[in-house]
Amino acid sequence: MIFLIPPTGYLYFDNINLNGKVDKAKFAYNSGQMMQSASLLYQFTGQEKYLTDAQNIAKGCHNYFFQDYTPENGEPFKLLKKGDVW
Repeated sequence: MIFLIPPTGYLYFDNINLNGKVDKAKFAYNSGQMMQSASLLYQFTGQEKYLTDAQNIAKGCHNYFFQDYTPENGEPFKLLKKGDVW
């Protein structure tokens, strides 16, 4: 089971254990599944709210899983953070 955390930018907690403790780790695959679901719901229904959900999740992932990077003599861009990002 995963939980939405709107205050942290449309990302999802990883799981909840049998004792009810929420594992607050954030992995890209959790948000990716929800983004895909919202995209499919938009395709099936044409309802803009699902497209907006997918876009917000994508922005949240981009902001959380990427960092600013400026190469020497180059233009700045977002680079995937090192770590446990699936």
